[in-house]
Amino acid sequence: MHGIVETADWFDDFEEEAEALADVRADEFRAEFDREQEAERQQREDDEKRRLAPIVKKLVADPRFVAPKISAAKRITLAETLFPDVDRTTIKKVVEKAVAEIWLTDAEK
Repeated sequence: MHGIVETADWFDDFEEEAEALADVRADEFRAEFDREQEAERQQREDDEKRRLAPIVKKLVADPRFVAPKISAAKRITLAETLFPDVDRTTIKKVVEKAVAEIWLTDAEK
């Protein structure tokens, strides 16, 4: 038994173009996915900033928080006392943001 397989000359070029097009489409899908992920991350950060802003503001306004020679542990303890319903992870974030806000305010003076 014998067989012959013959392909047209244009078929190889067609396959190469089809593969290139598939690569371009895959790159576009990945880029769109990355853009969506970045937008979602930014939205989460914005939501967290809005949620934490009132707590940070109240913490910065407390004279004990901005007292000289206050340690990070004391600031966390103060925040936990002022906001007993807030979890420890959020407290740490709030203290970090409040310290950064104080530093920024002092740097602008």
